[in-house]
Amino acid sequence: GWDGRFIALLTGAQAYDEQPFTWTRCPAMLGVRSRSMVPYDISTRYAAAVTVFLLGEKLDDDMRDAHSRRAMVGKLLTRRQVSYAASVLREFGFPLSEAISIRKEQQAVEASRRSYSLDELTEPAAQATSLILGHTAVLAGAHQNKPALLTVGCAVGRIVTLLDACQDFTKDMASHESNA
Repeated sequence: GWDGRFIALLTGAQAYDEQPFTWTRCPAMLGVRSRSMVPYDISTRYAAAVTVFLLGEKLDDDMRDAHSRRAMVGKLLTRRQVSYAASVLREFGFPLSEAISIRKEQQAVEASRRSYSLDELTEPAAQATSLILGHTAVLAGAHQNKPALLTVGCAVGRIVTLLDACQDFTKDMASHESNA
């Protein structure tokens, strides 16, 4: 996905190493050879692990929100991959327990019937995205970039939450679900 490519490019760009593009076979394109956007290194492994882990989170969310059979089947089929992604994130020193705690905060906010401000509603996603983007600086050894990436991550997390709320608005209102 584009989010994974962005994370890989962001991590790789901060490393300041001149890394040549390589020719590779793309499994999504039936083995067609193409130039890879980034070399297969820590940046692509981190991006892939984040992408797969977030897929697991999305499937959990879909199961809770819509009681979706498709999400349930997807969760069963991807259980091993999501677990492996979590182990890769731990290997890279990503604060996974903090990210999981943030997810639980998000669930509590969504399940609550109390009125929240827009900042309160978007805070968990802002924190989670901040962790993901901020960690790219750590992996690249560019610790001076971390404060700026934490700030950008917060803004992106808030925007994504609002875009998701807009996309789900009609469905949420019809089913009396929470919506930012």
